[in-house]
Amino acid sequence: MSPRVARSLLIPGVALLSLAVVVGVSFWGYSYDDAFITYRYADNLATGKGLTYNPGENVLGTTAPGYAVALAALSRLTRPLGLWVPQWGTLLSLAALVVAGLLPALWRARPAPERLAVSLLFGSLALTSQWNVELLGAETLPIMVLVSAAAVVALAFHRPVAGGLLVAIAMLFRLDAGLAAASIGVVWWWKRKRFPAAFAVAGLAPVVPGLIWLQGRFGSFLPNSLAGKQAEYAVAAMPYTLAEWSWLRRTLPLVACLLLLALAFAGMLALRRRAPWTHPIALALGLWLVSHEGFYRLVRVPFAPWYHVYLLNGLFFLAAYGALAAAEAARVHLLPERLASRWEGRAAAVLGAGLLLTPILFSSFRYLESHWRQPPDPRYAVYAEVGEFLARIPGDGRVAMVEIGVVGYFSRKPILDLGGLVSPPAIAARKHGRLPALIEELRPCYLVDTPHFRSEYPVLERPGLAEQYRTIATFEDERPDRGRIRVLERVPAMGGKGKRR
Repeated sequence: MSPRVARSLLIPGVALLSLAVVVGVSFWGYSYDDAFITYRYADNLATGKGLTYNPGENVLGTTAPGYAVALAALSRLTRPLGLWVPQWGTLLSLAALVVAGLLPALWRARPAPERLAVSLLFGSLALTSQWNVELLGAETLPIMVLVSAAAVVALAFHRPVAGGLLVAIAMLFRLDAGLAAASIGVVWWWKRKRFPAAFAVAGLAPVVPGLIWLQGRFGSFLPNSLAGKQAEYAVAAMPYTLAEWSWLRRTLPLVACLLLLALAFAGMLALRRRAPWTHPIALALGLWLVSHEGFYRLVRVPFAPWYHVYLLNGLFFLAAYGALAAAEAARVHLLPERLASRWEGRAAAVLGAGLLLTPILFSSFRYLESHWRQPPDPRYAVYAEVGEFLARIPGDGRVAMVEIGVVGYFSRKPILDLGGLVSPPAIAARKHGRLPALIEELRPCYLVDTPHFRSEYPVLERPGLAEQYRTIATFEDERPDRGRIRVLERVPAMGGKGKRR
């Protein structure tokens, strides 16, 4: 890195790192429920049990096997320091958001003050966003920065091999990053009128052996969890795009949502005027976002917020650029000419952009303050309590349940996943209404009865099945209208009262 580039990164780097430390202190080791499925794969690998959810069962139930391997390797190296898999999930996500925030500062086609301002504004939006904070630990955050860096390296710095290797890591983390690889390759081909051979070879060389290994170990390089999620699509509560809007409204007030969209639109107009859409990086990343959004509608899986981290942060970048463009226009037209071109005038433009973004940032900072050192996922506390209770029960009795992330990670017990993400027989059983029959056939030692899922998974409504289990613990779910979670133990077949009270 040249001294000039290092100097350009110093101010936004210090600011964004400081903000990342604050966020990390508050949300250290927390994540959403599904991330803990990947965490359990990683933890089992780090402790010598192999890349598996239930040791001895070769089921690919995570969409991020390469990310699990990376977490396992890092955890194995640093466990003496107290850095385990969840902590590395937090660190990698925060590092990804900081680097993503710094990437605009490297945009050599724009003046330095503009680059630094966009970097600070975009990075602040990304690091404080409730949507991003709730997904700390997700593989999609590191993938976002790997893909963005690959586009910059390959298309702006003309390093196709380095760009190909970066996008290969992204694809190993999560296979759908292949959409990004294709987008970058297509733009390279279109702009340079020749096939990007070096980029393609560098990108495929690490990925092909990885896919072969997954096929050999699990019988498929496609995750079983895809089939489990597709089975949930028929009962999705609302159309896909409406679900995206609903989640954005959940994380920002209506005024802030509308402002974000308006400033993002202004940013698109400003970019089109200042850097036409023939710019290869903008083309590649834009094509990636469009293909990614289309892909998840095409494969018919229910909405999940981690699928759309890329779109959200794309909106943040455009909003930061739009706010700065609006403030720059005001500087030119409202300030006297002699002042508008001076440093004070440019500083006023940056301040004006920050003021335009205030409703979004204020809402995000309020969320950080109100959830200080609390798990962002409201399920975490009660599920961790359930998992720790199960972990204290001697033996390896199998547990049947839905939402297997946090409970499965903390319990360490074998899990029968009624959703089918890591238990393929449950997918067919759900399809044909045979989940209670599957319970009777497999006879799990424990059931976790979550009121929220009783209507969709009515396993205890089968005549005679409820009598085979008895409640051994209850846990209060503090979320509205969720009720008490029960842990039930199978009653011994000979009619005894069982070992536990």
